[in-house]
Amino acid sequence: EEDFFLGLHDMLAEMPEVTELQPVPDAHVPVMKFKLQGISIDLLYARLALWVVPEDLDISEESILCNMDEQSVRS
Repeated sequence: EEDFFLGLHDMLAEMPEVTELQPVPDAHVPVMKFKLQGISIDLLYARLALWVVPEDLDISEESILCNMDEQSVRS
């Protein structure tokens, strides 16, 4: 979570094409809101119960929801 709301935030903040950057970690569904070249983006945060995320991960499989916290399941 720290990587998402601090690390990613810092990376996005350095990009000139990113504006209106607003992290909302305590929302019902944690989200990073920003505009990228004028296009509004809501980037949702979800914590997976995995040490390493495989490149071929199919996020449409319901089994991915096992052992996730409530906020991540909502994401």
